[in-house]
Amino acid sequence: DFGFFPDSEAIRLREMLGRSVVLQLHDLPNDRIKQALSEFVIMRLHTLLLRGEQPRALRRMLVFDEAWRVSKNQHLVDLGREGRAFGVGLVVSSQFPADVPESLRGNLATKVYLANTDARHRTLVARQLGLSPEDPTLVGLSRHEGFVQSSQFTPPCRVRTKPYFERS
Repeated sequence: DFGFFPDSEAIRLREMLGRSVVLQLHDLPNDRIKQALSEFVIMRLHTLLLRGEQPRALRRMLVFDEAWRVSKNQHLVDLGREGRAFGVGLVVSSQFPADVPESLRGNLATKVYLANTDARHRTLVARQLGLSPEDPTLVGLSRHEGFVQSSQFTPPCRVRTKPYFERS
């Protein structure tokens, strides 16, 4: 819609919603362009969804890796708040929990917190899980271990992820 790409490579956002698409922004020249393009896509996606039906059933999943780039975007926060009605789920991934503001974190139904040795990040996770930052179960997490917090798990469930190099 904004004419950023030649017509031969253009794909309409509405078409993207009907299939799996990965937008790889790592080849763009700098972080400002990555940020701007991400915000345009999020804003346009939110606008399209607001005009569409409200299936109230999960039909699409949007995944934001390295979410620190976009997590403070108000359109993403609004999408997190309204997305479920439009059949949209969000996965927001970051190494540091503080990268995802409370306004967005509060709208995510399930949260996965993996081990982090930084005391500031561990304090935020402890607060989210209702634990003390010095709780042995939190301090004693090994690499690839963490907690899943969801309405499905009360209290939060301790987990160990299986790294890709251990999978067959």
